[in-house]
Amino acid sequence: MRSAWGGKEHDQRNTAVDGQQTDQRMSANRPDNLYEPVPGDHGAHAGFDAYAVDNSEQLWPTTHRGLLARTAAVGAVLLGAELVAATPRRPRLPFGVPSARP
Repeated sequence: MRSAWGGKEHDQRNTAVDGQQTDQRMSANRPDNLYEPVPGDHGAHAGFDAYAVDNSEQLWPTTHRGLLARTAAVGAVLLGAELVAATPRRPRLPFGVPSARP
């Protein structure tokens, strides 16, 4: 029996392979690097440059995890202190005075 996680990983593997390939035909005269390097600097470019972006919303949080963790901890402490301060309290009786509780 296949688990839900296994099915998801299978789909991700198929998507990853398909996402790296294109339907564009290659020229028959295109040089390849099977036996020796192709002359010139070709870089890592393809028809996907139109989809590339110069920034990432995930980069800053990833590189500043410690700062975010400390900020979250301070926020949790402040929230806890606020909840404790907002909790209604029963007035204390002076020492030696019996309480009205049975």
